[in-house]
Amino acid sequence: MSPENPSPAVPAESRPKAMPHVPRHGKGKKKDEKKDDDPEIRSATSSMTSVPKPLKFLRPHFGTLKSYFETMPESELKKYMADILSVLALTMSIEGERESLKYRLLGSEGDIGSWGHEYVRNLAGQIAQEFQKRQVALSLMLEFLNHFVLLLYLRLVPGFC
Repeated sequence: MSPENPSPAVPAESRPKAMPHVPRHGKGKKKDEKKDDDPEIRSATSSMTSVPKPLKFLRPHFGTLKSYFETMPESELKKYMADILSVLALTMSIEGERESLKYRLLGSEGDIGSWGHEYVRNLAGQIAQEFQKRQVALSLMLEFLNHFVLLLYLRLVPGFC
């Protein structure tokens, strides 16, 4: 038994890795310590999977995390939580909800490309959906305003018809 390999029966590469400590609400890691976790979480996005491997264990808790997020006070930690929820929403949110976009807008202003190409592609699609939804709403409002202005004009100018 050597210091490099404390258990000769189990090779070092097959031993499970320790899970990183996740601080509780408002306690634990400071802002600059939090950034040390980013490369570990974000580096897993270079694969073809939608959600980084370190975040996959959070999938069953997505609803609980969203509820907890709503109760958090405004802070850097809340923005970081929004970033993580945005990435988790890639595969967990209901179709058409655009939760990745919602949480991205509530999150930090960091580089979105660091979360991987699947995340960026998904966000681009959700931005396009939101733009289309707003275009339809805008055209309906303009149509209503045109009819309203015409009716108002007809009332103000009595001999027009």
